[in-house]
Amino acid sequence: MNPETQRILLQRNPEEDFLYQQNVRDVSSLPFIETTISLNLSPFYFTGFTFDGNKLVYSTRGESVRHSRCNGNICIILTDRNLLAISNYDTQFSKSPIFNEANFKVKLGTDAGYVLTERNIYVYNGILNQWKQIGIESESVKAMSSRKQLGLILTSKRILFIDFYQDEIISYSHPSRNFHSIEIKDRHIYCYAIDRVISYDFNTKSVEELPLDRQPH
Repeated sequence: MNPETQRILLQRNPEEDFLYQQNVRDVSSLPFIETTISLNLSPFYFTGFTFDGNKLVYSTRGESVRHSRCNGNICIILTDRNLLAISNYDTQFSKSPIFNEANFKVKLGTDAGYVLTERNIYVYNGILNQWKQIGIESESVKAMSSRKQLGLILTSKRILFIDFYQDEIISYSHPSRNFHSIEIKDRHIYCYAIDRVISYDFNTKSVEELPLDRQPH
């Protein structure tokens, strides 16, 4: 291998610095994802194109792009001033300002996305085309996941169960457990620890903790 080829192979893609990596395994069964939304980013305008032909325009007013990505029905743009997003379910950009935050990690599902910083999680609900900010200054984030209209955030102190369609976030405090995997299945979310599973039923809005030998199927 010549030096030039080796240099190219070892060269890091700057976009990878924005990708969120988690140690807790996500065992959710995910459908085939077809991205049906796109962006065109120019110095003066950001233009989005939805699956049904709508054209969405945002005037940058001097903002510069740090990162952008599309997946499924949504796109997210990180600029030096704001978090921006579009979805196939709406006809305008959604915006959330950012202040004095330097580290950003992004994770996108098909209908929702997360942007993790040193102090907050910014949750983008693509179904309702809106942002929510969740403070996490005294917590470490272990996992973030979404599947269709359901989402999950697992931290060192709590589990957040999210129904994007109903615009609901349920917080459940847990003792520090060694969670090794999470799963979103039908209308349920499961968090698997060494000795037990914590499950949330979105139909009954109830949390249950079961020993591993009694875990739900």
